[in-house]
Amino acid sequence: MQGGKIVITSFAVIAVIAILLATAFPAWAQDAATTTDYRGWDKDRGSRMGHAMKDAYMTIAVDGMSGSTATFSVMNMAMVGKEDKAVLITPASPLTGTYNTSADMGYISTANFMPATMTVDNASSISVPVAGASAVLGMHDWKVLTKEKGFMVSQFRRLSVALPDGTVKDYKLDKPVRVTYEKDRKMVVIDGYPSYTKLLSDALAGGATFPSGAPAMPLTGLQQQAKSASTESVGYEKPAYVAPPA
Repeated sequence: MQGGKIVITSFAVIAVIAILLATAFPAWAQDAATTTDYRGWDKDRGSRMGHAMKDAYMTIAVDGMSGSTATFSVMNMAMVGKEDKAVLITPASPLTGTYNTSADMGYISTANFMPATMTVDNASSISVPVAGASAVLGMHDWKVLTKEKGFMVSQFRRLSVALPDGTVKDYKLDKPVRVTYEKDRKMVVIDGYPSYTKLLSDALAGGATFPSGAPAMPLTGLQQQAKSASTESVGYEKPAYVAPPA
């Protein structure tokens, strides 16, 4: 398959879900095929690839910490299917996110997503820009739990973290982390737990960033690094009880 780029300018193309959840690629493929059979990606093939998704990557820059709330930016995202077909999506401007370490909850706004650039190609032909980033997070072993129009609940069970010093950390989660996307709210919610929060804090503790002139990282290289890294098991730790409003 020959690769290429398209520019997304409307939420009618549900690429936001595809980026942040890595499981809605079929929705994007079907909507895109409605207007054009882009580079041979017909509806059925796109749908099959989406259900066979194996890796998703999110390039983030940690912007700061205030109290128990960390702020970060999402620079780009990439996904790979079992047929090694891949997509790299770069939003119009970095998406803003927060993670509350006390509540073990993360929030990413998709309000500034459009227009976005989507590059579709074989995984071996795509590289992920990392200049200025704090890390590339790899999310693996995805499963869709609920999918409705404008709403999706998914989960992932393994996380890899590629750092500026060349280190790659890999974590197997005893309990999956749940991710919810709501189109009307333009929001993605990450429902973690204390031991997941701790692994994120430990992995990103150095505070280093990729140099401004750092070359993009080959997508297949990220995959191989995650497979080669020593895997650390992360046990489930029950979140603190939150009392209902009086």
